[in-house]
Amino acid sequence: MLWLNKHARLRNSLSPYIDGRLTASEITALESHLASCEACRRKLDDLRATVSALHEMPQVEAPRSFAITPEMLEPKAGSAARPMPMLGTGMRLAGAAVAVSLAVILVGDLTLGDNGGASPEAGSRPAEESRAT
Repeated sequence: MLWLNKHARLRNSLSPYIDGRLTASEITALESHLASCEACRRKLDDLRATVSALHEMPQVEAPRSFAITPEMLEPKAGSAARPMPMLGTGMRLAGAAVAVSLAVILVGDLTLGDNGGASPEAGSRPAEESRAT
């Protein structure tokens, strides 16, 4: 497992290697790994080809500046978002209606209970009387 971690770490160093951002000791370690690892050499070749293709693409000017100016950060007068009063009231009323409905259902269920679908009298008669009828 240690080899796999070292391999992954060295493979992640390929892009900084191309960009020239590695130290001398990191370059030495990576180059010795590349000498023995065909997969990493192929990955390095792919990255170099990608960098080359990107450098060959024409530079396009941005349509505008995307820098944020201090004026953009200042709040504009009169543009504060105001809540819609009717929507807020409607949502409160709908929520209250749902809460009342659930309370009525809960109270009704608890007070009426469930007697298995039989009438209340059927549960109070003894078994002998019900067989006789």
